[in-house]
Parts: sequence; C-alpha cells; structure tokens
Amino acid sequence: MAWTYTSHEQLQAAGYTWRRHGFCGKCSKPVLWYTNPDRHFVPVDPGTFILHFVSCPQKPKPIDRSKVIDFDKRRRETKLFDFGDNVA
Repeated sequence: MAWTYTSHEQLQAAGYTWRRHGFCGKCSKPVLWYTNPDRHFVPVDPGTFILHFVSCPQKPKPIDRSKVIDFDKRRRETKLFDFGDNVA
C-alpha cells in the first residue's frame, strides 16, 4: 500500500496514533512518531507528513544483490582446518 497521507487527520482516520516529537537517530532532523494499527512506530516528517525513511539524507544504500552469497553456497565452500587437536 502506498503512503498517501498528507495530514494528521488522515493518519488518525487510518488508525495511526500520534505518540511524540522526536529526532532521527541518523540525521538528527525532527520527526513525528506515530504508531500504525499494528503498533509499530513510524517516523513522519513534520509539515509534509512524508515517511522519514524516504526523505532521510542518511538512509542506507540499497543492497547489491549480485554480491550477496547464498547461505548454502557459503556453507559448501567453507574449509575445515585441522588445528592439530585431533591427534591419534
């Protein structure tokens, strides 16, 4: 579902509850904290009511999926080392 809310009243009508003013932990900009109907905290930019995840200048970069190693492949390629404790 796309984020289409542009006011506090729209958020309340959709089941969001305003909690407090705060600041982003990454960029230190002010945010409004709401809880969604599932009781998860959601940061919103004051004035524009855009999700702060979208507008944060310090948001994480997308993961390059071509560089992610699949767990099973990594497990197969793991080499076992004998550190000399299996002495017969």
